Amino acid sequence: MKTGRLLVLPLALLAAAGCRRDARPESPPSPPAPASSPAAPATEQTAPAATGFAPEQVFRRAFWRHPAPGDVILHAERHEPAGPGGVWRWALAVRPSPGLLAALRAPETFNLRPLPSHAATLPAFPAALPAWFPAPAPGDEVLATPGGYFIVLFRPSEGVLYARDHGSGLSAPAR
Repeated sequence: MKTGRLLVLPLALLAAAGCRRDARPESPPSPPAPASSPAAPATEQTAPAATGFAPEQVFRRAFWRHPAPGDVILHAERHEPAGPGGVWRWALAVRPSPGLLAALRAPETFNLRPLPSHAATLPAFPAALPAWFPAPAPGDEVLATPGGYFIVLFRPSEGVLYARDHGSGLSAPAR
């Protein structure tokens, strides 16, 4: 019994000291970000943005659902501000499944409403839209939230849905 206690004590001391084979030294804290000068405040266009999102991630964050087998993502971009107070934005081009089209057309899903057919331009966006994002054309179905941030443009002639949104917060869609 006495021998067992003698072996336990050194093992307990090693464990308490935190001796591990995979222990790595802590990295030094990163330096604080430089403050912007009052003469040139950071803007969405000048602040670096995180853009490394997989197309499925952009889709999931945009539509609050995973792509269905019939949803084919053609283009996807998401930009997030590097610091607080910035604006995130995304744009998608998708060959939608019937389920996605039905969900977007249902007003209770995202509070999307048809824009007047005579609307020749879309509401403003905080940055240039990607070159692949079209302007509305005759025959397009255009849906938007009341504030005009979330826009869905369905082009039946191509079978392609274009969508974009921007904002400064994160909230679930209206139910």
